[in-house]
Amino acid sequence: AEALAAAARAERMFAVLAAPDIQRLPMRGLGTAPDASGQAVWSSSRGVVLTATRLPAVGPNATYQVWLVTRGDSLNLGWVFPDAQGRINAYFDFPAGFTGNPYGFMISREPAGGSPRPSRAIVLAS
Repeated sequence: AEALAAAARAERMFAVLAAPDIQRLPMRGLGTAPDASGQAVWSSSRGVVLTATRLPAVGPNATYQVWLVTRGDSLNLGWVFPDAQGRINAYFDFPAGFTGNPYGFMISREPAGGSPRPSRAIVLAS
């Protein structure tokens, strides 16, 4: 089951990367993660792929939460968990009802379980 889930996730990521309407935004480290970097790649019809490197580990009482930034709001895309080297490769669907182009993306460090809005330090942003 785990292998099937990983294969499905990889297939969705490749679909975004092969989309004819692909767009990219570089991301830079902020606050407690000044050495972090990454990029958000998206297709309005296929979703978002986010990659990052050098994110610091978070303890058991915190998580990294990914946000889609619009001109008026920040919408939760989900959570990411860096590997031992601080790397992330993640796929997200756009939130239900979202139309248009993203203004940007960011990752914040939030309490375990996440937050309805960014409430703590932004560690990576476009």
